[in-house]
Amino acid sequence: MNQFCDCVEDGWCPRYGKEQRGRFREICAGVNCDLGTAAAFRQQWQREADSYSYEPESKSPPVRLLLKTDQAPGDAVAMTAAIYSLHKAHPGKYLTEVESYWPEIFAYNPDVVAHHIPGERDDANLPNAAVLQMHYPAINESNTRCIHFMQGFCETL
Repeated sequence: MNQFCDCVEDGWCPRYGKEQRGRFREICAGVNCDLGTAAAFRQQWQREADSYSYEPESKSPPVRLLLKTDQAPGDAVAMTAAIYSLHKAHPGKYLTEVESYWPEIFAYNPDVVAHHIPGERDDANLPNAAVLQMHYPAINESNTRCIHFMQGFCETL
């Protein structure tokens, strides 16, 4: 078996069961990368793929999500953990785009397929995409519930 994927363009990687875009797709295919680094990434992706013990609910294509946030950079960083949790719990089910004033935070996130600045894109150009304004109302209950800040975003998702 070839140690590298045959992926030639960004998109779904059937070998590792995840979306591979940009630099991650290049590593997956063994292009322009140190072979030791590529091997470490592939081993991690294989462990993650092997740990998925789910039966897909359907063979339908992934649901497109546009997550919007106009919050401070620290809040956007916390939101990345919720996005990771979403994709870990439902691998292959979502294609996630993010609209934020801090697109650099999401630039190399393997769970985010595109990132935008507010007003840069028209939502009408996202057919069949679920648009969700991200917030964390559960944080207002932090004095009565033992929750982590990130859980507020997870509950919204």
